[in-house]
Amino acid sequence: MKNLFTAVALIGLLSASFTSIAQTSFFGGANVGYNGKVIQKQNNYGQRLMDYEFEGALNYGLSLGLDFGNKHILQVDALLINGGQSYNHQYDGFSLSKQVNLSYLQIPLTYRLVAKKRGQDANTGTSFHILLGAYVGFLQGVEMNTQINGQESTFYDFVNYRTQNPNSQFLNQQIPDGTNPEFDNLFTDTDLGVLAGLGIQSFLTKELKLIAEIRAGYSLQDINAEMWRLTSSRGEYNESRNLFASLNLGLVYYLSL
Repeated sequence: MKNLFTAVALIGLLSASFTSIAQTSFFGGANVGYNGKVIQKQNNYGQRLMDYEFEGALNYGLSLGLDFGNKHILQVDALLINGGQSYNHQYDGFSLSKQVNLSYLQIPLTYRLVAKKRGQDANTGTSFHILLGAYVGFLQGVEMNTQINGQESTFYDFVNYRTQNPNSQFLNQQIPDGTNPEFDNLFTDTDLGVLAGLGIQSFLTKELKLIAEIRAGYSLQDINAEMWRLTSSRGEYNESRNLFASLNLGLVYYLSL
């Protein structure tokens, strides 16, 4: 991960050196988006694996960046983003449902390469761009809801319902009252990942720019807390990772030109 951040920084430094004769501008702004929430590979804590259900959520935040002649752009964001996954499965004679909501403060560092028309002046017109980057997410909170046959249930009852859970001894130690664990303890405090995307930017004035982007991100690490990496009813364990795609809209103002 350290090498990834180093590579992004080097790209930015090279961009700056190649465009030293171009005007360098500083900007700030705000953005809002809608992202699909997916956890790749489920950890069902010894209960049977379940079908995935799609769910989305809003994200929003602030941006700061450097623009090198509207050709190369370095940007850092601070986003409040919701991740997680919903599951629902109909078995013979019963059904199980689970909703996992993960709230992150996500800090992406991104590089944008702008495809300008030949002869197009900086801070004018409409252009396309690609983006690459990395992010670190700081977990802010976890909510988990479980249902058996459409009725709210405790986590303990859910993971033990009609199954010989291979983790029974561990679960009895961690949840001696047979209700719920501290859900925040089920996941790692941080999430590290990579980003890529495509976008379009349009200058409304010399100082004001509207941006629309499609972004995709993927965790580089297992987001399950180490002690809760439990085997499934098949005796297997798979790492869980955040996976998301989002449509973002941003408005930035150039503080220096």
